[in-house]
Amino acid sequence: MSLIRLLESYEIEIPYDEDEKKEFEFAVPQGSDLYNIIITPSESLMEAQTSFSFKVAVTAENFEELKPDLVKEMKENTFRMRRALDKLLDHIQYSLNVEFGYPRLKVKKALFAIDFGGWEPNIVFDNPNIRIIQGASLNSESAHHIQTYLDNGEEPFVALKHLHRARQEVNPKQKIIEAAIAAELAIKEFLIKKYPDIKFLLMEMPSPPLNKLYGAVLEHYHNERYKKANKLQEIATLRNEYIHTIKKSKEITYSEASNKVLEVENAIKYLLSEIHSEHPWAGPYGRIYANKNNKK
Repeated sequence: MSLIRLLESYEIEIPYDEDEKKEFEFAVPQGSDLYNIIITPSESLMEAQTSFSFKVAVTAENFEELKPDLVKEMKENTFRMRRALDKLLDHIQYSLNVEFGYPRLKVKKALFAIDFGGWEPNIVFDNPNIRIIQGASLNSESAHHIQTYLDNGEEPFVALKHLHRARQEVNPKQKIIEAAIAAELAIKEFLIKKYPDIKFLLMEMPSPPLNKLYGAVLEHYHNERYKKANKLQEIATLRNEYIHTIKKSKEITYSEASNKVLEVENAIKYLLSEIHSEHPWAGPYGRIYANKNNKK
């Protein structure tokens, strides 16, 4: 068995009193774990560490063989630590009534160590110079479409702001909440844009569930149901549970929440492509690609 240690530092802007001490240490409970988080506001720095026991001893000889399982556990422990960070930032933000901007945290470095060896770059993030961009590039064609939207006085869906928040959010439950908001806003914005007569009903009446909006309602007005309407309803049900249930709600992992954000993203792409068949991102030429020359 090996002890795996994780260390991350982040850039963050927090108002502070220069007469106070320059370093603040917080003990943050998260489930059965306790995280020690140090904030140095004078340096715009936050640092967190955690550790966990891996099932077998990790050596130079078996590292490559164990790497897939090790990466999986490191990823889950990293995001548990980030949920603790998010919890602390919530307390700071709402206790001090300050704004952090979005996203609140920017990772400066992510390191790991096996047992009491030296720190190495975290293998969860072992391709720091590759950025996966979920969209299309700016080129003459996409620039033309954007200019057309501007000329026509069109505004981007408000839903897209919540989709981007869901992508950036570290806390899995918050990812679900933002994704559900994005899904509901998107179908309403689509229906109002394509079929303006429905605006009064959508704005003034209680909102139907998402499986109805993307199912029967969409079929009635647009002659086509969204095939994964029930998947979107599952996300809305989770959102309602997180918002309205006082008792402990079902835990969800970061990867599970990310997959649900992707479900919403695909639904919004479908709606946008029904409005603009040549949409730079949602249309047939929208794509996901790796830009190996684009450093963060």
